[in-house]
Amino acid sequence: MLKSFKILFDTNGKPVSTSQIKRLVLNFSDSYTHVVKKIITKSALNRDLFRFNVATLMPTFGMTRVGAFNGLKIVNDVIQDPKGVLDVCWSKTSEKMLDLKNYIIGNTSTMTRAILELSQESQNQTIVKLAELFKTLKWSSVNGSDIGPVGASKILFAVFPEFALPVDNAEWKQVFRTDNYEIVLGTMIDEVNDWESKTQTRFETLDSPPTTVPSIYNVMAMEARPKKTSNSRLEKNIQFGKFMTLLKELRKSDKISSEELRDYRKNWENNPQNRKILADNLATKLTKYGRLSNK
Repeated sequence: MLKSFKILFDTNGKPVSTSQIKRLVLNFSDSYTHVVKKIITKSALNRDLFRFNVATLMPTFGMTRVGAFNGLKIVNDVIQDPKGVLDVCWSKTSEKMLDLKNYIIGNTSTMTRAILELSQESQNQTIVKLAELFKTLKWSSVNGSDIGPVGASKILFAVFPEFALPVDNAEWKQVFRTDNYEIVLGTMIDEVNDWESKTQTRFETLDSPPTTVPSIYNVMAMEARPKKTSNSRLEKNIQFGKFMTLLKELRKSDKISSEELRDYRKNWENNPQNRKILADNLATKLTKYGRLSNK
């Protein structure tokens, strides 16, 4: 059973206006827009394109500072993947990914509206196959770090921007309120269809090409996340103070450089979904060095 609509309709069931959606899409992060449009132009799929798209997308989503994707980036057109996460993911999913990509390309005329071009039966089949890939990726791990639901959804978006949706922690918990990727994708399709029916507007026209339905819907899903209250801001300030104390202790003991301190602080500010992981890793580092120094 699909969840109730929360993204493209207000609390009274009125569709969000085309002008508001266009404004939100236009004002969204330039780095996100640039990267998404870059991966959308790559319609085919092979190992090199998989590696390129994932390595291009993940840093923009703040996924490469810690965890399974730590260190993943592109420098001078060369992919740097110190943990080998790209090949781990590719080896586990390449056959099914290639089959699904070929199926979508063979049954749609353009990536822009592919998700809505398929028949309902084909949509359902595609959703089931994406959900299977999601589960495989979600439970995959690299050097003890799980890909997890956030990483899995973002990999699928990098490969299938015409159909998959990237979902961050806040969206899983507070917007969609489910850990079922089939429900998320099914809700997206039904909601876009309902919005188009009520507004008599094609959803893909709300963004400049190249674009896809999920890339626009993602902007709206992120906008639907609960806004921070004054109490949450206070809690954020307290957490930030503890985090900076931790960084200063590491810097004072010469375990991180001044540049690293600035990078960690920037990561904290730009990637709230990774804050706990980042703080835990640094605390472990400080504890580890403390024990070593006492020997």
